[in-house]
Amino acid sequence: MDRVPEADFDHVYAVNLKGARAAMVAQAAAWLLSDRASYVTGTILPVDGGMQA
Repeated sequence: MDRVPEADFDHVYAVNLKGARAAMVAQAAAWLLSDRASYVTGTILPVDGGMQA
């Protein structure tokens, strides 16, 4: 199978290139501290607008 250059996939992901604002990181932290995230353990939650996608 031939390898497709990664540049061909630039259009696939909706990436927020502005970076995370402090409020976005705070919202993620507040969610992790809430009861709604009680089943989430041992993971990294990137707040990067899809840059790692």
